[in-house]
Amino acid sequence: MNGMKLYVDDLRRCPDGWKLARTITEAISHLYSGRVNEISLDHDIIFMRGADIRMHKEAFMSVAYFMAVMPRDLRPSKVRIHTANVDAGWKMYDLLRNSGYTNITVVPLGDDVLQEDIEKIKKEL
Repeated sequence: MNGMKLYVDDLRRCPDGWKLARTITEAISHLYSGRVNEISLDHDIIFMRGADIRMHKEAFMSVAYFMAVMPRDLRPSKVRIHTANVDAGWKMYDLLRNSGYTNITVVPLGDDVLQEDIEKIKKEL
């Protein structure tokens, strides 16, 4: 399958060659199209208002739940989980592995990577 590479993250810079989804709705919409060949998922969603930065009550885990019930012929063939929240990343891994995904990589990212992107976004606001 020669399809889209989808990068799901609310803050980090999107790597070259990837399509960015900043929200749960965007991510699920792309997955529903059946054209996503490879996906890289973050877990946490950050809520920012001015200098106030907090964890949002929602997370990209709902995207993983959607992926778990997708028909096998429409699923991405390669999954990467990139997150500073390592415990939550492994929960996503377990969910996807238990639903039949086999090509999954967990890439823990340090908070320093996220902090760089937060500072960049603050400057742009």
